[in-house]
Order: sequence, then C-alpha cells, then structure tokens
Amino acid sequence: MRAEQLIHQLQLERGCSCAWISSCGNLEDFESLVIQHRTRTTALLEKADYVLHHGLVHVTLMELRANADNV
Repeated sequence: MRAEQLIHQLQLERGCSCAWISSCGNLEDFESLVIQHRTRTTALLEKADYVLHHGLVHVTLMELRANADNV
C-alpha cells in the first residue's frame, strides 16, 4: 500500500506542477497547490516506512522540481 500512496502523491504534485508551468506561473492557485503537494510528498518520503522509496526517487524528484522552478 505504501507504494500506491507515494505514486498517488507524486501524481498530484506532477499534475499541479504541469498546470502551473503551462500557465507560465499565472495560476496562483496552482502555485499554492504545488507547494502543498511538494510538502506532502516530502513528508511522506521522510517517514521511516518510505526509506527504500526515498532512495529510489529523491535525486530524480529534486532534479524535476528544480527544472520546474527554472521554467
């Protein structure tokens, strides 16, 4: 069940990020949602039950976030 929760949270973050980037940052509501979902994703990955998952996705996730922020 842990993997499904993480995948769902990552998809929520991805969807909000895509909408925010597509709007060139003009959708302020989506900026708030990106922050909210990034916070939730990070909190989930910091839980002890997600140590393996953290190791698998952390570096790539940070790169994707940085790329989104630079757009």
